[in-house]
Amino acid sequence: MPPGDTAARKPPRISAHGAKFATIVSIEAAQNPFIVHEELLKYHSPFFRAAFGGNFEESEIQKAQVEALAETVDLFVHWLYHQRLSDKQDNADLFKLWHLSEPDE
Repeated sequence: MPPGDTAARKPPRISAHGAKFATIVSIEAAQNPFIVHEELLKYHSPFFRAAFGGNFEESEIQKAQVEALAETVDLFVHWLYHQRLSDKQDNADLFKLWHLSEPDE
């Protein structure tokens, strides 16, 4: 299985003692950051796995700025913890979520 495939790895335990947190900042709403379990981000997103697992500034400061609306980041964080979205999401919302989780090509 490819290294990015979540089926090949065990899901993180968000209740684990000493869990680390990361901050996601939307460029649109920098004053309202999202605090998320780092391992959950890295498990589900190649973008965040690279940002927080590599030799990048984000990894050192545990903070990543994303070019996404706060509403999109909120949907992403909700999905991370609940593994589902409401039936009200349209295709445009889903595309934004997919784009947020993918690494830049």
